[in-house]
Amino acid sequence: MKLKKQNGITLIALVITIIVLLILAGVSLSLVSGENGILKRATDAVDVNERASAEEQANLVLAEIVTQYYEEKYVNHNAMVGTIDSYIITNLPKTTEGGFTVKYDENSSQVIVSKGDKEISKGEIEDGKVGWTGSDSTGGGNRPTLASVTDENIGDYIDLGNDPLGMGNSANNWRIFNKEGDRIYVVLVDRLPNSTGYAASAGLETYDVSTVYSTISGEALLNGLNHATAWNGLANGINGAIVKGAPTKEQIEECSKQEELFSNLKDSSTFGYWTTSNYNADALYSMYCQSDGVIYLYYAYYNNNRINGVRPVVSLPTSTTATKNGNVWTVQK
Repeated sequence: MKLKKQNGITLIALVITIIVLLILAGVSLSLVSGENGILKRATDAVDVNERASAEEQANLVLAEIVTQYYEEKYVNHNAMVGTIDSYIITNLPKTTEGGFTVKYDENSSQVIVSKGDKEISKGEIEDGKVGWTGSDSTGGGNRPTLASVTDENIGDYIDLGNDPLGMGNSANNWRIFNKEGDRIYVVLVDRLPNSTGYAASAGLETYDVSTVYSTISGEALLNGLNHATAWNGLANGINGAIVKGAPTKEQIEECSKQEELFSNLKDSSTFGYWTTSNYNADALYSMYCQSDGVIYLYYAYYNNNRINGVRPVVSLPTSTTATKNGNVWTVQK
């Protein structure tokens, strides 16, 4: 008798199929609800839009108060009107068209914009303007931020998503060197190449790969380093970031890992605007030294070996969202 062949799947094939389906289900779930999944990205996008809308509405309210201030001071000649910042504080809180509340918090000395019980953004007021820095509670209060940076993290690398040094890896360009109040300061790990164009945009004179100088004055050099917009591209669009061409003497002296981050820094008394050609001393980064009518910016020199260039500084709000992996922080814009 001839047996009829039976078609079907074996138990092993069935088990393998089930395992594959479970793996695919796990991958799909991770894509949807994982740490960087679709749901989280959607939530973050909503938070970003809400913050942008809140800050825009708050700025409109502040602009109205500023207009009233100038009318009082210059039209009505009210000598008792006080400063513009005190006038704004006196005329808060206000409610915007979008239902946001703008108020001044005396405990933190900051202007806060909120909706209901949710704080959306905050910032210090100066000359009638608020430098918004977001809020630790934005996004439900569970998003990791730079607020968790401590003194132990000084020297950690921080990925701003750009590569101005051309290293081929954005994680190796910047390092944390100071935390002050609600700001984190990060410094470029090496001299900024002049080919990036930032120094020239700041009105500074450049030479060779990274030499930056001024043939005008020390003041012109400082004005370039503190240019309001020329260096901003180095922040890579991070909200609330402020960029300068170099750190200050005080910031360097406060750095707990000064020698590691700034190299050969020993005698702070040598920092300053010099009128001598004596280079036989250790010097602090960001020294302004005059020689032959040219004012160079030296980030360090040692034993008569001068290294010229700028190492810009990016100041970030502690409310900036960032994740940490080992000794590298990655900013989430």
